[in-house]
Amino acid sequence: MNGRAHALSVLKLVASAALVGAIGGFLGVCFRLAAEALQAGVMGRDGSILEAARALPWWRRLATPALGGLVAGFVIHFAARRDTAFGISDLMEVVRFRRRPIRVGPTIARIGAALATISSGGSVGREGPIIQLGAMVANLVGRWQKADPRRLSVLLAAGAASGFAAAYNAPLAAAVFVMEAMLANFALEVFAPVVAASIAGTWVMRACLGAAPIYDVAVHAFDDSLALGIAALPLGIACGAMAVGLQRLLQRSAALFAAWRVAAWCKPAVGGLLVGAIGLLWPEVWGNGFHAISDVLRWRIPLFDSGAALAASVVVLLVMKPIATACSVGSGGQGGVFTPAMVVGAALGALLASLLARVPGLDASRQALVLVGMGGMIAGIAHAPIAAVVLLLEMTHHPGLLLPLSLCAAASALTARLLARDSLYTESLRQRGVPLDAGLEELALRQTRVGELMDAEVATVTAATPLQDVVGRFERERVDQLWVIDGARALQGVITLHDVKEFLGRDAGAAGRAVIAADLARRVAGLSAEQSLAEVLEPFDDPLQGELPVVDAAGRLVGRVTRRDVLATLRLEVLGDARSRAKLVVEDEDHARYLELPSGYELARLPITQGLAGRRLGDTKLRRNHGLVVLAIVRTDPEIGEQRTAFDPDALLIEGEQLVVMGRKDDLAAARREIGA
Repeated sequence: MNGRAHALSVLKLVASAALVGAIGGFLGVCFRLAAEALQAGVMGRDGSILEAARALPWWRRLATPALGGLVAGFVIHFAARRDTAFGISDLMEVVRFRRRPIRVGPTIARIGAALATISSGGSVGREGPIIQLGAMVANLVGRWQKADPRRLSVLLAAGAASGFAAAYNAPLAAAVFVMEAMLANFALEVFAPVVAASIAGTWVMRACLGAAPIYDVAVHAFDDSLALGIAALPLGIACGAMAVGLQRLLQRSAALFAAWRVAAWCKPAVGGLLVGAIGLLWPEVWGNGFHAISDVLRWRIPLFDSGAALAASVVVLLVMKPIATACSVGSGGQGGVFTPAMVVGAALGALLASLLARVPGLDASRQALVLVGMGGMIAGIAHAPIAAVVLLLEMTHHPGLLLPLSLCAAASALTARLLARDSLYTESLRQRGVPLDAGLEELALRQTRVGELMDAEVATVTAATPLQDVVGRFERERVDQLWVIDGARALQGVITLHDVKEFLGRDAGAAGRAVIAADLARRVAGLSAEQSLAEVLEPFDDPLQGELPVVDAAGRLVGRVTRRDVLATLRLEVLGDARSRAKLVVEDEDHARYLELPSGYELARLPITQGLAGRRLGDTKLRRNHGLVVLAIVRTDPEIGEQRTAFDPDALLIEGEQLVVMGRKDDLAAARREIGA
């Protein structure tokens, strides 16, 4: 692909990503408004969930999160499938490795469960389901556009970025987080679509809800404060250690609830009941924590007076918010942990500010330390210091935070990585066997399924085929190997050109009739279409093994994968060049070689359906109506496998046979619809 064509391809992807971002941003706004409306109905008043919780009688404060958890548990149990990807960890697996489907129905069900958890006071964030909405939109747009796996991965990342941006009014932070934590890739082909989606999502959100920063507080000028820079270092170390502690607490909670032998649908209700019990004394643990952070920034938590009372209040929040979040998330409540983690960071910053209140240069910087602690906690929990810095800058619009934020985030991420190899989002992936440390080439091979490259056109012979007929096939068709099958098309083995080379060009004599294909076949293990290329590379170490068979669950031969397919995949995924993927082979005097198809064209097979059967090939008007070029007719003989005949306008079409055609993807789809394929 030349430079201009590549640039046009990226521009098309950017346009698609912007569409995804706009829709994802709008749905994110709808989710926020729905959560606020539902919360007002549950709590009996608008505004801060924290104020609403404080105003509730004790029995409602205890029961409300439990009832929300019960609703969420029912929805998840009866409407959400387990195999659908949901949450940032699952999205990382989908984006990087193209595993786990995103199913619309189950995803919407889980988002509904998240609404029930959030509106009833569960200690989870809104960003998780909003990010999921963006990814779901990207998946639908990608399917509508019939995007290839590479483009779909980028679109999914762009959708996640649009949701993140809509949740935090932070377009640049959203793009950086997706590229730093989810994709680990800042290439232009990724950066441009992701940024386009995050900006589009933010524009839509700001058009609906306004452009004010999330934490619009008056912070003193402190960018030249050496004392604040020095204080940011121990705060970062504390944030990194606390992030790992929160990660371990969430894992332990999930393990305890998983081991508890009760109905799965009631576990979120128990988690909600525990949150309600904590909220009897400390309602600040309710909700995602936005209002608790606002109170910390303004020094308004009820116990905040001065000195020891201030420190005690912060310590209570520092301990109880992680416990409440672990109860909500571990029991199966749906939602994010970004904002709850920021509450913990804010509490750490406030605690340090209270301890250092008399230090010169820090007496007026307590709000700054709260904000710096929030960024440090995000850096530690996600191992994403750049995204954490950019996020807090966009959430506050205070560029003077840059230096202390950067120091705190770097110290936090480094401390967290020293204490735990993986972040909150990647640890579960590694436990599932996902190779997170893979390089670009290995990643490309692990992303690609065998079925994506499988060629269904396979040269076969039946097990009872005589040697002389096998030799004849090699001489006529100039193939390198023949796959031996039985009457049910089950794979029996392979015969290579080397196995019969002594009989080429001469009469095989008595052996030609006495020896059959089953006698010559060498056993070979078949591949599954669901395996990744990285899992099946070892057999290609044999220089004589140019292709491998693909079989279904019953062992029937369904296709093949060649060494050239693997090299073409690396060329496409690593270099972004798809030219060698065209499977068009021509014969010249010495050898066969691959040709490049015209840009935008591909080869495909069209089945001859009942609507085409009985007509002359020339009467189908496939070229006139759809611009398709018919190259050959494929007929299957149970004895000798597939036979191909060249284009003949007078050929009579027979149902069950196939046409090999060349055309554009959209034209091929239109032709399939017309013939009922």
